Amino acid sequence: MPRGYWVYRPETYSGWAGGCTSGPILLPAGEWTLVSDAAGGRLRVSGADELWVYDQTNGYLQTDTLAPGQGAWALSYGGGSL
Repeated sequence: MPRGYWVYRPETYSGWAGGCTSGPILLPAGEWTLVSDAAGGRLRVSGADELWVYDQTNGYLQTDTLAPGQGAWALSYGGGSL
């Protein structure tokens, strides 16, 4: 199961070091990758062997769908694209 760390920063952050993408996301073999749905609408995710979201009440839960603005840890055992 993935282990994640959340950081609260009250100021607005306008960019990510790795940039943003709306197309396929490459998943390195055996490495966890943090992904999110920034486009809006529920997003069904395919291409990952495992996809975990965090829920305040229940902890980490495995899923195949992301809600708008929701982030998740994705893992592909052999590598591939999300």
